[in-house]
Amino acid sequence: DSGKELYGFLFNDTLVIAESNDILICEIFKPKSYQKSLQFQLYKPPILLENLNVVQAKQSTTTSDCTFQLIILEKEYTFKTTNPTLRNEWLKQLQKSIELFKQKKRSLVHSISATNLSQKAAIGRLLVLVMEAQDLMLEQSNDRAIFCEASLGLQKFSTPSINSANPKWNTSMQFQIYDLNKDVVNVMVYDKKIYKPNIFLGKTELKIYQIFREQMKDNQESNPITRMFRMSNVPNGKIMLKMSISIYK
Repeated sequence: DSGKELYGFLFNDTLVIAESNDILICEIFKPKSYQKSLQFQLYKPPILLENLNVVQAKQSTTTSDCTFQLIILEKEYTFKTTNPTLRNEWLKQLQKSIELFKQKKRSLVHSISATNLSQKAAIGRLLVLVMEAQDLMLEQSNDRAIFCEASLGLQKFSTPSINSANPKWNTSMQFQIYDLNKDVVNVMVYDKKIYKPNIFLGKTELKIYQIFREQMKDNQESNPITRMFRMSNVPNGKIMLKMSISIYK
């Protein structure tokens, strides 16, 4: 909608959208085909691929369709290329890069070295549904990327980032339990930043034995419990979790 001529630079984890006073003529996705030194200025802050979604994913079959839509932190933008071929190539490369980034992130999150885990076999599992957060202490900004990270030892999982003061994630996580009395899940909430440290928004600790004891009050081992926890180390902030422990027979 801005009507500006923009240039996109696609990296393995980031999309950079810039503008320039110079005219750039080179082959698409072949940066070495243009040797002149150019100066660019950012049109938007760099966009992490995990915060980017392609709306119109089908290849264009018309000779006039040069537009495509992207959702950046839950806000939709329309871009127009100079021709349908260029549009289709952008769609192809964006989808490919986003999916590759997601695959690498999943493999990184789920890769836990067996040699570093306890030599004891797991005695059970904890299922956690990270539902939502409320009353967070946030900066005065409309550009937020709030996410929750939970860890038990080397097991670590994260929710997607959401641009909301009261994020609703509804993200499931599963942890292996090795010691019913000593295992603790650390739950932390952050506002993600790209080129500076993430902003800490609070934490809470889930002691496995306390969850299990509360779950067993009514002799219903399989029934999940839902609780709103007030987060520590911050003046305000609450997080709602649904938890269920299963002990292996």
